[in-house]
Amino acid sequence: MEKGYLIFLESADKNLKAADHLLYITYPVIKDNKIFIKIFELIHRAVRDSISAALLYDYSLKKIEMQKSFNENFEVFRRNFESYNITREEIMLIEEIFHVMDKHNSSALEFVRKQKFVIMDDGLELQEININKLKNYLILSKNLFDKVEKRLEA
Repeated sequence: MEKGYLIFLESADKNLKAADHLLYITYPVIKDNKIFIKIFELIHRAVRDSISAALLYDYSLKKIEMQKSFNENFEVFRRNFESYNITREEIMLIEEIFHVMDKHNSSALEFVRKQKFVIMDDGLELQEININKLKNYLILSKNLFDKVEKRLEA
């Protein structure tokens, strides 16, 4: 498990680069809003991998105990977010990303409307992903990655 956190960090970096490229290079050319969900999935994976890298690093230093599920490990991360130099607002946005991904995974129906990708759940509740949300999520995920990378280098 030694240096295993670097694998997560490398994966997060690849997902961020792919999401950035799709959002700022590919999307303006093809202008197909269906690509929004792919970009969102890449951002979600980058956030997850960044958090996993931070937690695995702390585990290797024997600062925390790892749990069996990512959700339990995320609770550890959330309780200690200040030690990771993460703000409360960033934690709320990370939780929003996880919530939207849960909606996507259990979605009854998804469709494109105007400049949005819309996720509809069984209760007919709508969750929308648009270009501005994706840009905010990407900025958050890059900041999270940078903070985790800095922590691992310290």
